[in-house]
Amino acid sequence: MENDVFRFSLGDLECAVIRDFTRMRELRELIANPEEEVPPEVPAGEEAGDYNCLLVRAGGQQVLFDAGLGERADYAQGRLLENLGAMGLGPGDIDRLVITHADGDHIGGILDEGGEPAFPRARYILWQEAWDYWSSDAPTGDWPQERVDFVRATYAAVEDRLDLVEAGADFLPGLRLVPAVGHKADHVAVRVTSGGESLLHLADGAVHPLFLDFPDLYAVYDLDPEGALACKRRLLDGAAAEGTLVFAPHFPFPALGRIQKAEKGWAWLPVGQ
Repeated sequence: MENDVFRFSLGDLECAVIRDFTRMRELRELIANPEEEVPPEVPAGEEAGDYNCLLVRAGGQQVLFDAGLGERADYAQGRLLENLGAMGLGPGDIDRLVITHADGDHIGGILDEGGEPAFPRARYILWQEAWDYWSSDAPTGDWPQERVDFVRATYAAVEDRLDLVEAGADFLPGLRLVPAVGHKADHVAVRVTSGGESLLHLADGAVHPLFLDFPDLYAVYDLDPEGALACKRRLLDGAAAEGTLVFAPHFPFPALGRIQKAEKGWAWLPVGQ
């Protein structure tokens, strides 16, 4: 199981990337641009795609970023809890759970198969504007009603444990939300800083390295393509200029690397390279 866990340090923080699931995906099917906008050199074919979660021990607390897919999806089985167990941790050891946005592979694991909170002691960190969005009528224009009902039911089940926070201010020392609207209307990235080192949790700001190689491409999952492209440029240009470590949860495990400006777009430099 340790092959599904990658441990590292960031300043004074103990961190780990935990693989939640892997599934095959056709690369070109990730792209939403019209066919005439897709450069011919974009690779085709299937490859295994990872989804990974980040765990940080900060301020004496175990902070988990997103809850993974869970056990209720019909296309894959989340293994986050299993892999946490391999680290000697159980669901009750998680103190804070940061929600970057409400896609199913990020919040599906908040509740167990019985509809109860899967992390019984956790407080849930949610962007105030994300809560406002899901509490309004706006989602019914963006999503099928079934999806809206799923998200609202999930948040209702943990409402008494939600900590609604503003972006730009630390919710724990060195941890703050960064608005990243575009992929979804409730989407945030997260900045983690300790001991002069920093990490950017990219969330779904880019879901595969090809979206760095080809900067004008956007993903089928992006609700607002133009907003997603603008957000990607802002986050990646900043990460490249600062030399910060980046965690990109949908990139190949362990999904850690640095960003370098390229002639067009950006280069992904995985850890160890």
